[in-house]
Amino acid sequence: EMNHSWKRIQMMAKNRKEWYTIDAALITKRVTGKRELLQIYHLHINIITFLMKYYLFHDN
Repeated sequence: EMNHSWKRIQMMAKNRKEWYTIDAALITKRVTGKRELLQIYHLHINIITFLMKYYLFHDN
């Protein structure tokens, strides 16, 4: 479950067009409550954290 989402994030990191599409989807999505806003925020934090780790430890 966790591994699957990390693989998706890794794919996003490799495909900038997809990354921007996901960002646009999050921005244009109507946020109905604080809980949903928090989920979006955590998603961004998770992606940023993953990218930092990915580029630091897989420096090809």
